[in-house]
Amino acid sequence: MATIDLAFASKMVFVTQIHFCCMYAVCVWDWLLSLKKEYRLIWKSQWTVVKGLYLFTRYWVLVILPYVLWCYCVDHDQNTCNHVYKSPVALAMWNQAGAEAILLVRTYAYYNRNKYVLAVLSCMLSTVLAYQLWVDIRAMLPLPFLNGVSGPCLPMPIPGQAHLLGFFVAPLIFDTIITAATLGKAFIMRKRNGPSSHIVQTFLKEGLFYFVLISCANLLNGIFYFQRRTEMSAIMIPLSIMLSPLLACRLILDIRARASDRSVYLSGGQSSGPRLGGRPPVATPNGISEFAISAGGVQTQDHSSGGIELGSLSVHEDPDYKGESPIGTGTYPVQLPYGQHPTGGIRVDVEKGVVIR
Repeated sequence: MATIDLAFASKMVFVTQIHFCCMYAVCVWDWLLSLKKEYRLIWKSQWTVVKGLYLFTRYWVLVILPYVLWCYCVDHDQNTCNHVYKSPVALAMWNQAGAEAILLVRTYAYYNRNKYVLAVLSCMLSTVLAYQLWVDIRAMLPLPFLNGVSGPCLPMPIPGQAHLLGFFVAPLIFDTIITAATLGKAFIMRKRNGPSSHIVQTFLKEGLFYFVLISCANLLNGIFYFQRRTEMSAIMIPLSIMLSPLLACRLILDIRARASDRSVYLSGGQSSGPRLGGRPPVATPNGISEFAISAGGVQTQDHSSGGIELGSLSVHEDPDYKGESPIGTGTYPVQLPYGQHPTGGIRVDVEKGVVIR
């Protein structure tokens, strides 16, 4: 059995406790900073799966972390720790679960709501959660106090087993697969549409950065668990269980803010008629104007034959946004040159792109 430097171990426990407190302060600060945007983009929107995941992921951390801090940052006697040492792990694991579920839904959306992708990723996430629950129930012991009298209620693995390490490696594997799938989709889109394609640029802005950061947080935690100094093995746990949900919530807010801004841009200037790319409405070869714009899923009647789709963003046909918009719905009037009347139209859908009829 490896010899433990008690003085160094005591310092590392203190550093871990400070890390827990600092990360919780960051979570509260980020929540307060985003509260106005959250009210506008989340609370005032329709109920969707992603809205539920956002609220759970955001507020579960804020609610349960004070109890986790009480267990990990306050000295207790042995009898208390024997009763409570499993509960902080059981509660904190759902921090990561919420973040992983948000990444799952984003990947599902990136793959055009492919049911097979959803089924595979759901099975993977369920396996991760089942394994973590098993580790919490069957594969942990209370860590002995360094001074032999009192201390924080920290867990330790059963001697000779590595399941507590697996508890943190399992989400890392899931994140790696999710990120690899996202990168694969990005390369496919880049090959199909070109590196400067608006689809590719939007795709990269709407998640890849967050996917990589969440994976890096879990990777750092795994690296510290694999290194030889066991006294330092838990030092990155706060980063893993609190930064991941924070970034996942930021991902949802950024996507909704971008969609909201795009809706404002497309619906602005209703009195004078929308303009796409600064160009005035044009007439068809038959001398009939093409322009009629509908929003929020209300589509103008199409009497023309053979519509032309331009730059469809079906890759962003989000379950998060389907059927809802922070701007409202309706059909917008359009200026038509020389008294012409629309027989076709342009359907403007923030999530799906622009379709000319």
